[in-house]
Amino acid sequence: KTVLSIMLLSLLIISNPLTHWISIVLSSSLIGSIVKSVNLGQTWPGYMFYDPKDGYIYFADTCEIYVISGQCIIGEIPVYTPYPGETLPVMYYDNSTGYVYINLGSHIGVISGTQIIQNISLNQWIYSMVYDPQNGMLYAATGSSIYAINTVNNTISGETSICYGVTYMLVSPSNGEIYVATPNYITVLT
Repeated sequence: KTVLSIMLLSLLIISNPLTHWISIVLSSSLIGSIVKSVNLGQTWPGYMFYDPKDGYIYFADTCEIYVISGQCIIGEIPVYTPYPGETLPVMYYDNSTGYVYINLGSHIGVISGTQIIQNISLNQWIYSMVYDPQNGMLYAATGSSIYAINTVNNTISGETSICYGVTYMLVSPSNGEIYVATPNYITVLT
């Protein structure tokens, strides 16, 4: 008789904005041990997500995106946001293409692996972005318009005018409607 033993390991990355460190935890249980801490210098750790295609962790601060593989930083991508040093860049991952989309002020950067491979220019400041995984569209709001961007070919597919001052957008996973928050209104787009 052969006994097969499988041990499930999980990798968890914890950011600490007060100390400017990230800790990498390797665990075979719900609570693991810190296996490495990486000092990022004078950063303000923020958004991060996992790329299942490459196994990378993308970790944004106010000036750079760090690309982490396992326990090592394998890439640093400088970013320029509308308010450098104050605003964390918003990022989305497209499962179908494996690309990362990031708000870089007046354009959207398309990241593959550790490099920006394309810029999609909107010629206006981007205030909010949201990705719809059901239709593969990325929506970006500028001062008075919302753009639909096809992530298959990274082109602008459409534009609609909207009340000035978009602060946030959300896509309903049940019906694909886009909820747009502006001062005094919530607008629903289909």
